Amino acid sequence: MRIDTKTALLNSAEWLPVSRGFDGFSFADLAAEVGIRKASVHHHFPTKAALSVALMQRYCASFKVEVTTQINRFRRMMVQWLRAVFTAGASDGSIRDVADIADEAATALALIEGAQLAARTEENPDLFDRCLRILQQRDVGIQNRIGGLDHPGSGVPFTTISPVDKA
Repeated sequence: MRIDTKTALLNSAEWLPVSRGFDGFSFADLAAEVGIRKASVHHHFPTKAALSVALMQRYCASFKVEVTTQINRFRRMMVQWLRAVFTAGASDGSIRDVADIADEAATALALIEGAQLAARTEENPDLFDRCLRILQQRDVGIQNRIGGLDHPGSGVPFTTISPVDKA
């Protein structure tokens, strides 16, 4: 598959600074790498600063996609783990009144995430702890289950960590 000249320039411009440093390569080096004239590089990027901006925009776009992918992966893993918690608790009766396991898991995660966000925003760790107590008061079995099930992907018991560093 043939790529356009601007993309080829950006592809090469990503790797030249790694091996030589950003000041260690010129538009002539970039042109030679891609197989075009130096004037053609200037057509796409009038200055090295313009090339730098284009590279940063490209990095940011790919970083955003990767971060979003990893966050979504983590959330799916947490919901799956919480589903296991609610399934086990509903089976043995240690978690009462489980309506729909998928809904319970999604709601519990949303409550925890919201509590973390609010506690950070307000710089108040007690807010996080109060939200967790709601889960614990509703279902004593949740506390027992969380302490007894491995956290997903870790192989070690899950422990809650306060979302705000206490001084």
